[in-house]
Amino acid sequence: RALSSATTFPWPPPAGAVGAFLARERALLVEIRAVLTGERALPEAELETLIDRADYLWAHFPDCAGAGGRRPGVEDSGFLKRLRVEIDPFIALLSSNEI
Repeated sequence: RALSSATTFPWPPPAGAVGAFLARERALLVEIRAVLTGERALPEAELETLIDRADYLWAHFPDCAGAGGRRPGVEDSGFLKRLRVEIDPFIALLSSNEI
């Protein structure tokens, strides 16, 4: 059966592989946001790893898509600001019951 835009799912997600994946992705995004907003300190290398795990946040940026999937480093404040803007809609979606 096809899912419609009106299909809702419980939050927190149900037990199982999909629910666990969604919960991990939400936790990852919350952690990245905390680092980018200064709520949490993290070494640059660890931030790089977190950002790479969430490549769906930045892979569509023109400077990344046109560079063979490579992204700017964490020293690029413009990149980090664009990344920060991308996070909240995903957190909101993963926190809703409309996934």
